[in-house]
Amino acid sequence: MPIPTSIQRGHILKAMRHIDRQTPRYPTKRESTVYDLHEAGKIYPPKYVLSIANRFANGIELHGFKGGAQTNNFLIARGLTDIRDKSTGKRISIVPEDEDDANTYPEGKKSFVRHRKLERNSKLCRKAKSQRLKETGDLACEVCGFSFQKRYGPIGVGFIEAHHTVPVSTFKGRRITRLEEIALVCSNCHRMLHRVHPLPRIADLRKMIRVKVLAASA
Repeated sequence: MPIPTSIQRGHILKAMRHIDRQTPRYPTKRESTVYDLHEAGKIYPPKYVLSIANRFANGIELHGFKGGAQTNNFLIARGLTDIRDKSTGKRISIVPEDEDDANTYPEGKKSFVRHRKLERNSKLCRKAKSQRLKETGDLACEVCGFSFQKRYGPIGVGFIEAHHTVPVSTFKGRRITRLEEIALVCSNCHRMLHRVHPLPRIADLRKMIRVKVLAASA
């Protein structure tokens, strides 16, 4: 499962202070096996830190997420960059992650398969795209505004990806997907929507981009 993006640097620092007050600092079974997080002269197990950080961010300890690249990248992205290989002591950097969304989808692999099947319902997706073209004359991403046609010319005409906005967990039996449940997004935003836990609204990802842009221009 993906690590909740609601966990921020402040939650992680609180988790470290919480760990420092414990005796012992962390359970034997929660020790790190491959990587250590170093901060202010102290050493922490990365996964355990995020488990506790989620308690501050979302009220419960986090379980079931992957260590390694997923955990390390998450920490590095939030400014906790001194993560070292236990066997060599070498400091690591951001590493590529697996692109298989089924392994990190918030509702599990079975729900992921169903979700993607809905996104690939060609009849419904064509209808959504046709309606957007009729209204605006273009297929711009609902998150970032990117247009394949404007960027790539003729090869981008008519292209956009469809994203199903309703979490599969809310389904009760068989149901008909409504046209308004299909969002049209660029490939980049589509991938990012699948990386956030829980599955975000289009407006949520749009806000993330806006905050990032404002921070960069400040």
